[in-house]
Amino acid sequence: MNFENEPHDALRSAVEDLRAGTDHLPVPEFSPRSSTAGPFAAGVAVALLAVAGVFGIQRLTSDSTSEVEVAGPTTTQTQSSEPTAPPTSTAEDALLPPLAGGATQPFVDAEVGVEIVRVTGAQPGGAIAPAYSNSATFNPSGSLFVLYEQGEGHWLYDGNTLAPVGPISIGSDDVYNWSWHPTDPDVLLHPDGGDSNRLRELNVRTGGSKVAATFDQCRSVGQGRGFGSTANHTAHMGLLCDTDAGQFWMVYNIVDGGVILAPEPTDSGSAPVSASVDGSLFAVFANESVRLLDSSLSPTDADPVPGDASALAVIRRSTDGQPVAVTTLYDEQDGSNGLAISFDLVTGERFGLIDGRVGFPPSGARMAGSFDSGSVAIATATVEGDVGQSVAQSYVGQITLLTPGAEPQETNLGAHRMSPGTYQGSEWGDDTILAVDPQGRYVLFSSDWGTQRATNTYAILLDR
Repeated sequence: MNFENEPHDALRSAVEDLRAGTDHLPVPEFSPRSSTAGPFAAGVAVALLAVAGVFGIQRLTSDSTSEVEVAGPTTTQTQSSEPTAPPTSTAEDALLPPLAGGATQPFVDAEVGVEIVRVTGAQPGGAIAPAYSNSATFNPSGSLFVLYEQGEGHWLYDGNTLAPVGPISIGSDDVYNWSWHPTDPDVLLHPDGGDSNRLRELNVRTGGSKVAATFDQCRSVGQGRGFGSTANHTAHMGLLCDTDAGQFWMVYNIVDGGVILAPEPTDSGSAPVSASVDGSLFAVFANESVRLLDSSLSPTDADPVPGDASALAVIRRSTDGQPVAVTTLYDEQDGSNGLAISFDLVTGERFGLIDGRVGFPPSGARMAGSFDSGSVAIATATVEGDVGQSVAQSYVGQITLLTPGAEPQETNLGAHRMSPGTYQGSEWGDDTILAVDPQGRYVLFSSDWGTQRATNTYAILLDR
């Protein structure tokens, strides 16, 4: 296959933590798939995962020795114990797409033909999902990703095989606030939580944690609505610094330890997102505009860009390498509402991609992108009854993959299959949470698969 609202307050529904308990069982093997299923399948086409120095695929030869076939990007350290995963043995699981690594073939969406596997096995009433669509779910190489289990904490997964590695402890100021190291695939950084003015560095392989930086100029630091505010491969981590004089945008260079503090305080509640790898441009998604800042965190000539960006993603345009923000806009005074509106983050130019000027976009839109993939995944809630006369009405309950450009490419990845309306199984309600693999191999999404039983993470497998 080819890959290349209602009232305003209701449309911008708050995201709550995911909470539910679970026991642990051994990791299921990741069994081979058809060799014609594309680059993702090629990385998992043997029977046993070897964790020794690098992640690879291990098989026994006729003389009982073993050989290793490296599967895509690698990590560098090993587990000290067998990985564990949430249990997945209930009878109802037979109604869901197969667990990644099982012997059965992936579920095939009859409407669009994509293959889907289940990554997690949440208990009834529980939820395991990407922490938030804007968070730094994947490390820059795509070799590892993090999910959050309601009530339990974070889980680490192998990005090449979708196999669970084990639980990790991210003691951040919120469950979605962390940033991956730009060059070390095993390391992430996060605010120390509470009213701390420190950042901690966590090695997700060994569990080792240490203080990475202390900011004496701040009473506390956090990422607010920045949600893991680094783009892939950049060392520039966006933060908010609370002081007696107010709250200031701040950027910490993970590699050289440099600190940039904005010259004026802000009330945006959002940390700067690095919109360029070299730290020459930052974007802040404030309440009624997108703020464009230079390397000193001062406004650029294009600042501000009007627009209440509810869902958002920052990517790099494949045609010219320029940073682009794709957002969902509501309640624009000029009527320029849209499910997907794009901003050139250098010039501030705004142009429509999936434009709903006749009315409002569907409620509950979520958006995720990978800086280097150049594509954005968009999911909108499944709603009951009249959804208005918006051009975007046809996107209700759908996952769409969008690649901006002179001729934007748009691919329907199928329905996200979340039950309409809020139910007791998860405080996420009917939202589906997304994450895009940096290598473009798959899109992660959360869903209860229409069962109102438990929310799991699924992977739509993509070939290019």
